[in-house]
Amino acid sequence: MKKRALVCFLIACFVVMTALTGCGGTSGGSTPAPANEETPDDGITRGGTLIQGMGAEPITLNPDGKNDSNFSIVAPLLFNKLMTITSSGRVVCDLAESFDVSEDNLSYTFHLPAGVKFSDGEPLTSDDVKFTFEEILKQSGSASTSLACIDKIECPDDNTVVITLSAVNASFLGSLGYDGVYILPRHVYEGQDWMGDDGMQEPVGTGPFKFNEWKKGVSLSLVKNENYYKGPDLPYLDGVTYSFISDVDTALQSFQNGELDVMGLIPSDAATKTLMEDPKYNSYVNMYASRFYLAFNMNEKPFDDINFRLAVAHALDIDDLITKAMSTCCVKAESYFSPLFNWANDPNTKIPEFNLDTAKEYMEKTGLTKDSDGYYLHITLDTYNYDPFPSAAQVIKAQLAEIGIDVTINMLEWAAWDEQVAQNRNFQMTMTGGYIGPDVSNVDAHIVTGGYFNVSGYSNPRVDELMAQGVGVVTEEDRAPYYQEVCRILAEDQPMIMIGEWVGYTNIPTYVHNYPLADEVKDEVGTSDFSTTWMEAE
Repeated sequence: MKKRALVCFLIACFVVMTALTGCGGTSGGSTPAPANEETPDDGITRGGTLIQGMGAEPITLNPDGKNDSNFSIVAPLLFNKLMTITSSGRVVCDLAESFDVSEDNLSYTFHLPAGVKFSDGEPLTSDDVKFTFEEILKQSGSASTSLACIDKIECPDDNTVVITLSAVNASFLGSLGYDGVYILPRHVYEGQDWMGDDGMQEPVGTGPFKFNEWKKGVSLSLVKNENYYKGPDLPYLDGVTYSFISDVDTALQSFQNGELDVMGLIPSDAATKTLMEDPKYNSYVNMYASRFYLAFNMNEKPFDDINFRLAVAHALDIDDLITKAMSTCCVKAESYFSPLFNWANDPNTKIPEFNLDTAKEYMEKTGLTKDSDGYYLHITLDTYNYDPFPSAAQVIKAQLAEIGIDVTINMLEWAAWDEQVAQNRNFQMTMTGGYIGPDVSNVDAHIVTGGYFNVSGYSNPRVDELMAQGVGVVTEEDRAPYYQEVCRILAEDQPMIMIGEWVGYTNIPTYVHNYPLADEVKDEVGTSDFSTTWMEAE
């Protein structure tokens, strides 16, 4: 059998790219199920186990509790949401068959298909939807902020859910398609502590696969869910295995050797270019609503000084940074909102340009003085331990040295970064990123007061007000003035230094079909959804 491999990019909070081992292709992977008389003659090979790399194992198996970028890769295979976000960025129905919106845009009625069962064989009803959302709010799950607009949830029958909002919210449908809103069975998850150890329980959902085994430190395996409501033919695969490989070079070697079906981690620029030129792979290029940026702990000096932040902004040569470290995953940021939401950007407001003289002038305005080594200060840059962050951090270190800032780089695994930076705000400077879609308002997690990814501690009441107003109207024409004013304020305050837009260059073996970014399915399935993926037999 040939080995199968596949690269999966995490989006959302900024996606932690993972790595993998396993079996699944024609040169040593799992073996596709043999053809039989009942197999349709449609050219699709049924069976086999797809292997995907993952850089670090999940911290929980509850998709609606703690924020967990690693498990967010796995969750779409085990669970469903009412809506989902496709690889092309569309918000479409998932578990819901259809929905209606009231004339006042306050009431959403979702229609569920009949006969849906969870992986344990128990039926799904509208009460499970009601339970899920109410429990997310009660236990402050990762999506509790985005669901805070819900006023009430009603279940007129087993297949109908009516959700009424307290105010118009243009981002609501998109929020139902993002992470942390997977529909969970009341009979399994009721009474559990979703934010504690109970979140590690064996997962039960309605997805195309079901939980099989978690070998700590080794792998997480899933098998086909025979109760999958979109069956009986789907999914085509017998299973998916996530293999934990923390080192990108090891993952790359395994991928090229045919020992992986999904690489998972982002390889170096040079390696990516090599893969793109190799005829054994199909290459996909896709811009995501995710951004790279630098953030500072604005609760500490001198990071609370706008002069310091402007000095850093002008000292960064983004073109040089991208050329040296990020050419196959990033394009230069030109505005304060992603170009995917260009209607929200103020065309006259741009991010600071590289200018060393200007940067040095702002450093002088901070009042800092140089030490005997010629540095104004020594700071630590916390970032992730997977590409492109380590190499990008080295370039940033060299550039900031030009204006008298000595940078020590501290590389962390995702879980450690999340605890130290996102949760405890124990840092000075960090390079990070995050998913800000599918609606432009989702950037609020990064800039509004108290936002989960607002690691800087930035707080501007006017920004909070504008973001709330922008999501309270429906059309882009009506929303644009609010967001454009936010752009102007961000240009004045510089709470974060924009670096670039995340562009994924994904290389997939040609024997893997219906990869989520493929033209055939990219408007129908999410980035990590392998429900229609299949692999050629030998």
